[in-house]
Amino acid sequence: MNLGSTCPIAGLPIRTAWANQATVIGAWAELSDIFDIFVKFLKGVTQMVSSSLILLHLMGGLEVSFFDIN
Repeated sequence: MNLGSTCPIAGLPIRTAWANQATVIGAWAELSDIFDIFVKFLKGVTQMVSSSLILLHLMGGLEVSFFDIN
């Protein structure tokens, strides 16, 4: 593979398939890291909300009935 190839039109350098593949892999790895952080954040928020609801229920402050019709 010739890494120093140029485009016949205007002599522009051609990015090789290896360089493109490395760029795509790097972008996917970065997106994967961002997604992992987002999932951990959502898990933390969900855990915090559920534990606070359980505490409210145990303290007797959560008296909600969806079927209470006067």
